[in-house]
Amino acid sequence: MSLENGVYIISTKEQGRHVGRFPVEDLSLRPKQLFALPQGIEAPKFIIEKNDKGHKIKAFGAPTGVWNNSLFAFLIELGEAQPEDWVITAQPQHGGNVYTVEKQDRSAGWIHDDSDDHRGFHIDVKPLISTKSLPPQFLPTELFVFTRIDRD
Repeated sequence: MSLENGVYIISTKEQGRHVGRFPVEDLSLRPKQLFALPQGIEAPKFIIEKNDKGHKIKAFGAPTGVWNNSLFAFLIELGEAQPEDWVITAQPQHGGNVYTVEKQDRSAGWIHDDSDDHRGFHIDVKPLISTKSLPPQFLPTELFVFTRIDRD
């Protein structure tokens, strides 16, 4: 099942941490890193827009993409890093509203790592590991829960 256009909260399947930009950022136009945030921080909202290539995922209105093998939101376009059209794939074998998020060419996807700093766990974009079974089984760190919040 593909995600439709809407406003969502994204959290990690493993620990239930909300994904998003840290609430306190520098005021520059540099890309802003996304994290699995510490407990107690209000869930950031994401705008998801479906298109012919996949899904745009916007954090605070800024499209997301890969920079230095990590997930970032881009306030302005950079030559070396561009927003992605993500492939968001339902993984119902892991529970309701559970998805993997991969680059368009499926060479890499979102993985929350254990590099915790005061802002939370980093979200890396690296090759996903799964079993060759049907349905495939993914590592808990590769799974994210998408909860739509703009419906009645």
